[in-house]
Amino acid sequence: MKKILLFLIFFTIGCNAQEKTASNYSNPLDVLVADPFVMPDNSIYYLYGTSAHEGFKVFASEDLVNWRFMDYAFKASKATWPESAFWAPEVYKKGSNFFMFYCARGLNKEPLCYTMRKFDKQKRLQASV
Repeated sequence: MKKILLFLIFFTIGCNAQEKTASNYSNPLDVLVADPFVMPDNSIYYLYGTSAHEGFKVFASEDLVNWRFMDYAFKASKATWPESAFWAPEVYKKGSNFFMFYCARGLNKEPLCYTMRKFDKQKRLQASV
């Protein structure tokens, strides 16, 4: 009987300790994105992710801890094909060009499509720095 009582006491203490740990956790970074993708370029890290209903925000950091919002890497308008559901971007550099791959939804609630957008270095830097 004592063993059962001791087991219940330790089990209860253990459960309470786990609840306190889980409820006290917070993300150390002040960046709200899902599906994060980080690309280094010339000693600066650029963070892209699912972050806005109208496009993709880009953040920059020199140490991967302190991030600052730069601008939109892509923002939808009436002149662009994707309209909504911007999701999971990845950016790759080839020469002086940057290619962003992502999912998005077009006009009239089309199905999600995988899309590629090309940026030249100057346009990317204007949007990112």
